[in-house]
Amino acid sequence: MCCGWGGWMGGWGGLGMFGWFLGFLFTLGVLFLFVIGLVWAVRQVTKPQGRGNNYGTLPDRTPSNGQRTCPTCGRPMAADWNICPYDGTPLT
Repeated sequence: MCCGWGGWMGGWGGLGMFGWFLGFLFTLGVLFLFVIGLVWAVRQVTKPQGRGNNYGTLPDRTPSNGQRTCPTCGRPMAADWNICPYDGTPLT
């Protein structure tokens, strides 16, 4: 009566085996969140330094027809634009 598997309450709040299952799921959830947080922290520390994207600058993608493009994202730009509206790169 007093000291079974779950102590005097019989598991997690007197729920028996279902309480143990909930405790197990809770533990797995905490471990999962810890691993996700650790992966996020490592990626923040080792993130490549670049402007406008996560992989540095892209090569110049000037089309053969002479149309102006953004040096960072490669999207076409109007002749009178001074800043890329997609990633904020100043255009020269």
